[in-house]
Amino acid sequence: MPLEPLDTWQQTLKQLEQVGHQDWAQDFSQWLSERSTSKLQLMPVMGPVSFTFQKSVFEARLREFRPVGKPREAALAWAGAWEAAVNASAMVVGTGAFLGAPVPVTMWAVATAVIDASSVQAGKKVLIQKLSDAKFVAKAEESEIAEAFRMAFLTLTATVTGVCMTYPPAPLVGPLLPTA
Repeated sequence: MPLEPLDTWQQTLKQLEQVGHQDWAQDFSQWLSERSTSKLQLMPVMGPVSFTFQKSVFEARLREFRPVGKPREAALAWAGAWEAAVNASAMVVGTGAFLGAPVPVTMWAVATAVIDASSVQAGKKVLIQKLSDAKFVAKAEESEIAEAFRMAFLTLTATVTGVCMTYPPAPLVGPLLPTA
């Protein structure tokens, strides 16, 4: 399942503020994990692909940040927390996943997915720019936060390398595959 549409991100962010829980870092980390874990996919990979966002890393980095009323500093802190969490996150391409179409044989027997560092940096830049320029709004669903984080995830690419299910086994590489 690809990432949910932007309006779902906005509506669930709106619900987050109604929870009444006092631990904003934990709540926001959980919200971001629910939006991405098991939802971020690689295109055109079909079959089992799993992404697990490291919400504990994100939350720990958020806890280090103290709001100071400076949008640029806040954007840098949020983007740095996201970057650290994504770099610690895992993306797994399962046996039987295939690239585009199963014929000709493009099915992985064994695969490793690595999120490309340059795409993490690009996502971080998206967050810094969007969050630095964001206007204060009274309603969460009007905030640019949901859009900024969703865009950052969609900036990611991954390279999948592995062995194809052919005889004799042959290498199968999916370079710089975009997320969805």
